[in-house]
Amino acid sequence: MKQPPLSPYIVYMLEWFEEEDDYILILEYPCPCKSLRRFLIDKRPRLNESLARGLMIQAVLGAKHCLDREVFHCSIKEDNMLVNTTTMELKLIDFGGSCLVNPSGFENGHLGGCHPPEYPSEYHAGPTTVWSLGAVLYSMVTGNKPFKTAFDRMIANVTIDHTLSRECQDLINRCLTRDPAERATLEEISQHVWFIQGQMSGVTQESEDGPNQSQ
Repeated sequence: MKQPPLSPYIVYMLEWFEEEDDYILILEYPCPCKSLRRFLIDKRPRLNESLARGLMIQAVLGAKHCLDREVFHCSIKEDNMLVNTTTMELKLIDFGGSCLVNPSGFENGHLGGCHPPEYPSEYHAGPTTVWSLGAVLYSMVTGNKPFKTAFDRMIANVTIDHTLSRECQDLINRCLTRDPAERATLEEISQHVWFIQGQMSGVTQESEDGPNQSQ
């Protein structure tokens, strides 16, 4: 967490101490800030796509930085992201359950957030991270969870809100694909047309007044 190059999308570790049975981490605390979950609750019913886009690309780049360092966050969800309510900067937090990437995959083990269909059988860091990010994006732009039941999650039966732009719908579908081999990669997500739209318009975040309508 302190080894350069640092990522602006991951909480910065100021210092750490090793005790006999534990580690103590001293981390930055952006101010003013809220967890993404609290931010979404306060912005009900949902975020417009421009604001969601600006937050989401930061979450994607933070997650990609972790995997590029061979670190599997394991618990990407709204509670584990902080939003600076002045600058709209987002940072991943809570690496307590993280582990090093295992190329052979994982079985069971700690996994927070929205579990992918392949869990708890063999699952891999990359596709699992993409699935978790897709669930977060869905919550941002709809104000709801992507799956009503555990069975819906197992078969990846996600209800798409057709008032969203086609590009946003496509990104959600690419992330929440049942087969992990068919899911988008983090590299593909970061280059998705939905994010490119924001770069082309020169807008990463818009007025927070009300949800975005179809574009």
